[in-house]
Amino acid sequence: MAESPEKSKPARGSKKRGKRDPSPTQSPKEPVGVQDGCQSCHGSLANVNTKLDKILGTLETMGARLSTLEVNLRDTDHRVSANIKDINDLKTSLEMLEKQHMNHLAATNSRFDSHHSDTHKLSNQLDDLQNRNRRNNIVIHGVPEGSEKDQKSCEEFVAGFLAFHMKLEGGEEVEIERAHRTPGNHQSRSGAGTQTRPRLIHVKLLRYTDRKFILKNAARTLKNNPYRGANIYITDDVTSRIRAGRKCLREDHLQSIRDDSRVQFAYIPMSVPAVISYKLKSGLFKTFQLGEATPIS
Repeated sequence: MAESPEKSKPARGSKKRGKRDPSPTQSPKEPVGVQDGCQSCHGSLANVNTKLDKILGTLETMGARLSTLEVNLRDTDHRVSANIKDINDLKTSLEMLEKQHMNHLAATNSRFDSHHSDTHKLSNQLDDLQNRNRRNNIVIHGVPEGSEKDQKSCEEFVAGFLAFHMKLEGGEEVEIERAHRTPGNHQSRSGAGTQTRPRLIHVKLLRYTDRKFILKNAARTLKNNPYRGANIYITDDVTSRIRAGRKCLREDHLQSIRDDSRVQFAYIPMSVPAVISYKLKSGLFKTFQLGEATPIS
């Protein structure tokens, strides 16, 4: 049996009572995909915030460190400035000390030069005094050892040698204060070995004129006139400095002066100081001694 249309329709009042209206505070239900995306965004933002917080913390730490560095840098600048000032002060002090040292060194050198000059002068004066004390002396070279033993004294032997061997005119009148051999033995080396040569005889005469007379005639009277087979020669008695000067003149300058076409003759006299005497062909006599610029001007 078919139902009537009126019965199949629900009652209007019951339809209104069975349907619930949404609450005004309740949002509509979102889709599941949107909710997941929002949660992901929230998580990402949280991570970003965390990282930003870390970065901010790091920046704050760096800022604090930079502040400390600035303080340290200012302190370092202050120390560097102080050190530069100290270095400049030290340089100034060093320059002053160096200047004082140079002045002191100059004064010391000046005093040394002065003392050296004074010492040289004293040495020259002493050498001159010794040569003056020997101005009456002669030295006889080559007399065989023991030749004077037949006489009472060496002075008597020298007197006889001057008078009878050299046959000097007035030789008997020459007065001799003293005469003696050089102490010790003189030795010379030859091709055969070491040989002993006679010691020198030093003679002090009373008068300078006798010494001058003997030296003037010694070369002439002793030439080709040996004594007991020995060649004898006589020289003046001078210091080793004068002998060294004469040797230097003889070895280094005498021959060059003789070879000069303007020189007639040249020789080294027995004089103090040591010199080379020479005569120019023009008739002018000149001398040259060590320390002069050129022998012949």
